[in-house]
Amino acid sequence: MYLSKTSKKNFLFLTALTTFTTFTTFTTFTTLTTITTTAVCLFYQNTSLAENTNITCYNDSDDSDHDGYARIGATAVTVSATPNETTNCPAGYVKYATDCDDSNSKIHPKAREIAFNLKDDNCNGNQDEPTVNYFANGDRSFVHSFKMNIDINNRALLSYRDRLYAEVEVAPLRASTLSKTHEKKLVTIHELITPPVTPGLPTMRSKKYLTEVEVENLQSDTVYRARVQFYYKEGTNFIKVAAQSAWYYTMTKTAGLMNSIRFKIVHRGLKQYSDSEEGLVGYHGLIDVDGTRYGADPTEWWCSEFYAWILTPYIKDISDKTSANKLVTFFTNHHAIHDGSDIPRIAEMGDYVALDYDNDGSGDHSTMFLAYDTTQIPAKIWLLEGNIGNLITIKTRNLNNNIWKLGRLHTTMIK
Repeated sequence: MYLSKTSKKNFLFLTALTTFTTFTTFTTFTTLTTITTTAVCLFYQNTSLAENTNITCYNDSDDSDHDGYARIGATAVTVSATPNETTNCPAGYVKYATDCDDSNSKIHPKAREIAFNLKDDNCNGNQDEPTVNYFANGDRSFVHSFKMNIDINNRALLSYRDRLYAEVEVAPLRASTLSKTHEKKLVTIHELITPPVTPGLPTMRSKKYLTEVEVENLQSDTVYRARVQFYYKEGTNFIKVAAQSAWYYTMTKTAGLMNSIRFKIVHRGLKQYSDSEEGLVGYHGLIDVDGTRYGADPTEWWCSEFYAWILTPYIKDISDKTSANKLVTFFTNHHAIHDGSDIPRIAEMGDYVALDYDNDGSGDHSTMFLAYDTTQIPAKIWLLEGNIGNLITIKTRNLNNNIWKLGRLHTTMIK
């Protein structure tokens, strides 16, 4: 949503407390990391844009390596911030205290895992875990299967390359609690000579090791999550080696023009999620800071710009819809707007979901629908969301009064 550098009337900044919970699975134990962050988007109200709000930040002095992340255990402070300052934090402060090595600016929760360095680069409790790569065009996803393209980051895996097996745990998001573990498959490790993919690293060419695992016998037209664990075979026994990967999200194909567009939209969005997870966009983005990739100025709120940017290559007249209310109007004009309560009945992947936190009949936050999950109690909505703590997240929400409107995509909108 647009926030100018000059004063405007009829805006109110809404601060919403959002808690992210990430489970990290190790070879022998599990840890739980919780990040609490404030702020979502802006919405129209009778107040001045210049109105300050109190937010939680951390002193710069607790960010010794100046990567934007204070050390774990740093003391939180409450500071007064203008709406622009709430995207990150005011000067002299940082937004998060989740840095597991505050002496190295290349190590923080949104860093890409670096192969063979025996370090926990992304602060998830694992060293050199495999990384599953995302592709915006979805070319590794098919009607009843998808391929996981995996970077081999742990040197121990190379020691067993002639007897290395991959075991994939997979579940559709609409039934996320019903994960299935597929039979272990023998994999082939490929060696590539490639430059580093992460900005800021040395530009010399280096070796990269990867493998691909195909996950088969899936439902078409479905968003899945999957993660991989490697084993080596010793006689008739399988022995676990290295840490499990993080969850990887993808979508299978189906026939039909609109379904094809939805497939492209979801994969384009998921690639942005991956870029955020690796610190390339959003908070302290190495390539595009904040929401600038999506057309927002630095420090602007950008949840609506994010959704519109994803759809722009495929959907007409949506690129300038830079607020939740503008997006709701767009779908209304196409006779494609519904109440949020209709989501279980008619929502499909890539559809627009607007949130109204104070139930005043005006949109506060823009999200993309991925799935309605009836296996969770209560049932949950899976959403792809931009500008949650200045990051892109995949998260679940309850279907309640805050889920305001559903905008459905249809063929008349296609370019």
